[in-house]
Amino acid sequence: MDTDRRAQSSLGPPGAAVDRSGCDPHATGPPPLAFGDAGAEIDDDAAAWGGRMAGVLGALQSCEPLGPAATFRQKSSTITINGLTMAALAGTPLRFELAASTDLTLLIPFAGEGTFDVGGVVHSWQAEARGLFVAGAAGSGACSLHSVLVVRLQPAQLQAAARSLLGMEPGSKSDFWLGPTRTVDLQAGGMAFGEVFRHLCALIDAYRGAVDVLEAVGLDEQFYRHIVMLLRPGLTLEAALRKPAQASRRVLDPVCGYIMAHLHAPMTLTDLEGASGVSRRSLQYLFWQRHACSPMQWVRGQRLEKVRSMLMHAESRESVTSAALQSGFSNLGAFSAYYRERFGEQPSETLRRSGARDA
Repeated sequence: MDTDRRAQSSLGPPGAAVDRSGCDPHATGPPPLAFGDAGAEIDDDAAAWGGRMAGVLGALQSCEPLGPAATFRQKSSTITINGLTMAALAGTPLRFELAASTDLTLLIPFAGEGTFDVGGVVHSWQAEARGLFVAGAAGSGACSLHSVLVVRLQPAQLQAAARSLLGMEPGSKSDFWLGPTRTVDLQAGGMAFGEVFRHLCALIDAYRGAVDVLEAVGLDEQFYRHIVMLLRPGLTLEAALRKPAQASRRVLDPVCGYIMAHLHAPMTLTDLEGASGVSRRSLQYLFWQRHACSPMQWVRGQRLEKVRSMLMHAESRESVTSAALQSGFSNLGAFSAYYRERFGEQPSETLRRSGARDA
């Protein structure tokens, strides 16, 4: 059935559709939030809640309970990571209006269902089945008992994520059209996007909502990448499956060259992130994909190979200590342990076989 249809918004009584919505049919209070449930803000007044949410979601114009005012109860938790603002909302049935704006907003439902009416075209969303993308359109909506994630998107970051997924150069023009207000399939391309976003929200709680840590691990980038795939699955999922080797070569060949040229010098993951031009998380992913190890594990492996080559072809004045230091090892105890683990012998044994003197 077409979920974007010309019809009148009608949810019926608050409990009418909960069997299809993921909510407990006997529940009267809000379901758990997508993140931040333990420290959630709780509101029993619709006007106060609407005023506070308008500060987070600027297009929200008004809201009112669907049912007696005394039954209204809403929980909320908000976070902003590198400019990406997200709100986890859960509560009793309500009706709301959005004003026209330049905002791009994505709603991912984890429990409940609802509708959004734009000029007589009704877009229906439902937990685990369909989300809602609002491209600045004015409209009115209603929802049952619900728990949703609302994401306020930045167009520039969406385009950057699209370019990355499509294997395009930074700053180049992508063929990523955001499209109009519409519902989005949470099962597109065989992917369970509801579960993906549930997992990403769980990371916010796992890191105790520490924004500096979440920014450091690039959680905002992960949200943007998956949102791009959700909005344009036909374009991005195919590209993501088709071009991993190309993207790997484009990023890893230069960074591996940088590593080999600087084995003698101190090197950090931040250095490699700068040399690669991609985020730390993307770099980690590409190294695991090609080399089955992290970037710094690969650096250590190349340093150990360099030491072994030096010891096997050592001249009489060569020493284990000088070979290790020239290859970037500063902790000689840890170096010896790593060497034995990799090659099954002490570095001094390798040196003795070469006929050179150990020192």
